[in-house]
Amino acid sequence: MNSKMTALLLALISAVAFIVVPAGQTVDSGIQTVTDSTEYTVSADNAEGTPTAENSDSNISTQAPAETTTAVQTTKPEGVAEETTAPVDEDLVNHTGATAEKTDAPMGTAVQQHGQLSVKGANIVDMHGENFQLKGMSTLGVAIYPEYISKECFAKFRDYGVNCIRLAMYTQGENNSYIGNEYQNKELVDKGVQYCTELGMYVIIDWHILSDGNPHQYKSQSMEFFDEMSAKYKDYPNVLYEICNEPNGCSWNDVKSYADAVIPVIRKNDPDSIVIVGTPTYSQDIHEAAKNPLTQENVVYAMHFYAASHQFLKDRMSEYYNKGMPILISEFGTCDYTGNGGNNLQETRAWLELCDKYDIGYINWNMSHRNESSACFYQGTSPEHWNESNLREGAKFVLDWIKNH
Repeated sequence: MNSKMTALLLALISAVAFIVVPAGQTVDSGIQTVTDSTEYTVSADNAEGTPTAENSDSNISTQAPAETTTAVQTTKPEGVAEETTAPVDEDLVNHTGATAEKTDAPMGTAVQQHGQLSVKGANIVDMHGENFQLKGMSTLGVAIYPEYISKECFAKFRDYGVNCIRLAMYTQGENNSYIGNEYQNKELVDKGVQYCTELGMYVIIDWHILSDGNPHQYKSQSMEFFDEMSAKYKDYPNVLYEICNEPNGCSWNDVKSYADAVIPVIRKNDPDSIVIVGTPTYSQDIHEAAKNPLTQENVVYAMHFYAASHQFLKDRMSEYYNKGMPILISEFGTCDYTGNGGNNLQETRAWLELCDKYDIGYINWNMSHRNESSACFYQGTSPEHWNESNLREGAKFVLDWIKNH
């Protein structure tokens, strides 16, 4: 390039700079930025930083001041996390504690019709103040049979009139229990909640203690778990929390002190959801809880029965319901207390008739193909493609009851 051409190019560059840059400003080697007065807030569900309400877009002029240039901000305010380019699994909700993106319940579904549930006297009521019965199925450990955390499977249960899925998450004692496998279990719980939400079904997040009979054994882990879950699902009207499945080998005072620690963690994030609290002796001793009840609102007490073993508990349930105690049968079986053995369908009928009389909800155990009487399915059943021929005797009886009542 000769000297004349070089001089001409330099002159053109100078002219462009003179036109673009306002008087009194200089050109530097980077992109010029302007400082705006918008304050940024950073929270778990707002990692990118958005304007505060005091400086919302409706109060900010879109007209740039005279003699200034409006440029793209090239750096984030201090403390705001950088964006990540890591791939996102669209089927999962993230586990950062952020509020999950809520899907509105489909028209005509239980959640769309009944909305947020609460406790009034001895009953669960819907958003209209009318008694509402949860009628559901429970998983057998979300990580033991993860294939049953399936939208298609849940939808087939919904076709029978099931309006609730209980996501039983073993804390210890079974393969892939929560302690030591936290991330896997949270993934499956999140999938289950999302599928139920998309289907307009209620869902119970169950801290499924069993072999760890005293809930205090993993109290700190429980508090962390329910803090994360309640922060994530605080805006979901279909989510309920069960904080201790079947306390055993401990007293009601042990359970109550545990509940008094865990419930405030949930209430801090989600003040309106129902919390289900287990009772001593594998959630049979509701009478012990009645002597010194919890003081928090929207709490129900869990009672469990297995029809071939626990006929005597019907009178107990009737007595304490009529005394004003809110009760949920958050687990029951048609067989004996081992989850196996012969079914007693006559006694199951008597239990379900009593529950229907009082509008007490009930959740059947269990959604799996384990080789036992309490399992819903015969072995080899596809979670997505089952039909009535795949159902064991007990499950068929319960689902027919729900469908016709």
